[in-house]
Amino acid sequence: MTVETIVRAEEALRASVGMNKDTPLVLLGANGFIGRRASRRLDHRTIYSADPTLQPIETDKQWRRDLQGLPVIVLNLATPDALRKIVTDLWREAVVLNEVYPEPNATTCAALRAAGCAVYHITGLRALAIPPFPNVYRNGILCCAGRMCESMEPIITKLN
Repeated sequence: MTVETIVRAEEALRASVGMNKDTPLVLLGANGFIGRRASRRLDHRTIYSADPTLQPIETDKQWRRDLQGLPVIVLNLATPDALRKIVTDLWREAVVLNEVYPEPNATTCAALRAAGCAVYHITGLRALAIPPFPNVYRNGILCCAGRMCESMEPIITKLN
C-alpha cells in the first residue's frame, strides 16, 4: 500500500507542478525496504539513488553533478534527518516530496525554502479517521492503513 501511495503521489505532484514524465527522481532511501520496491515500480524513470543513512553522502553526488539546475523531484523514503543532510546540495528547480513520518520540521523546511525548493509531504490517503490524526495528518489515514482500490487518493500537503 505504501509503495502504491508513493507512486500515485509522485505522479500527482509531478502533474501539479508542471513536470513531465521524463523528470528525473533522486530517491533518498533507495536501498531500504520501501525504497527498493518503489525503485522497481518507478523503473521506467531516470532514478538516482542517494542513501545518506547507509553511506557518507559525499560519495553519492553523481546525481548533483548530472542534474544541477534542472527540474528534479527529490523523494525522501529514508529518515526524517535525510533532507537536512542534503539541503545544501539542492537548487531552486528541485521539488522535495517527503514520505517519511513525521513531516520535516520547521528548521528543515526553512532551510529547504532558503535553497528555493518547494517541499511537499505525503500525508497519507484521503479517508475519515475517528478520532482524527494530528497536524498535517488530520484529513486522512496513514498509507499502510489503506486498502488497494482504484479510488484511493494520496493526500499531498505543501509545507512551505
